[in-house]
Amino acid sequence: MGSRLGVRGPGSKAVKFILFPFLLAIAMLGLTLYLLWGLWLHLAVRLFWLPRGKNVLLVYSHSPLWQDYLESRVLPRLEGRAMILNWSERKKWERRFSLPVLIFHYFGGRREFNPLAVVFHPWRWGKTFRFFQPFRELKHGKPEVLEKMTADLLQEVRRPAGGIN
Repeated sequence: MGSRLGVRGPGSKAVKFILFPFLLAIAMLGLTLYLLWGLWLHLAVRLFWLPRGKNVLLVYSHSPLWQDYLESRVLPRLEGRAMILNWSERKKWERRFSLPVLIFHYFGGRREFNPLAVVFHPWRWGKTFRFFQPFRELKHGKPEVLEKMTADLLQEVRRPAGGIN
C-alpha cells in the first residue's frame, strides 16, 4: 500500500518551482504584446479614422433577428461615423488585415461578437457593445435590454471627443 495513484515524488516540486517563473514570464510577455497591439490599433484609429469623422466599428450579419433593427434604428443614427463589417460577407472582405478587420478580431473575441459595436475617442480605450444577449432577450419578449444598449451606444457615439467620463 506504499504507492497511491496521484502521489508524486520530491522531484515534482522542484520542476514546478523551476517552471512557474518561466511560465509566468511567458504569460507576462503575452499580456504585454496583447496590450501593445491594442495601443497600436488605437493609434491607427486616431490617425486614420478620427480625422475623417469615423469613430465606430459596427459588425453585424444578415440575421433576421437583428438586421432590420440595426439597419433601421442604429445605422441611420451613426451619421456616417461608422466603419461597417458584415459578418455574413466575411469571405468577401477585401483585405484580411485591414484596420476594421484587425479591430474586429481584437475587440470581438471568439464569443458573442455578432452584432458588435466599438466606439473610439481620442484619449480613451475603445468601448465595446455586444448586442448578442440583448437580441436574445428581445427574442424572449424582453426588449428593454436591447433598447438600453442601443441608447447607451448612441450616447457614447455622441459623447464629446475630449470627454473623460
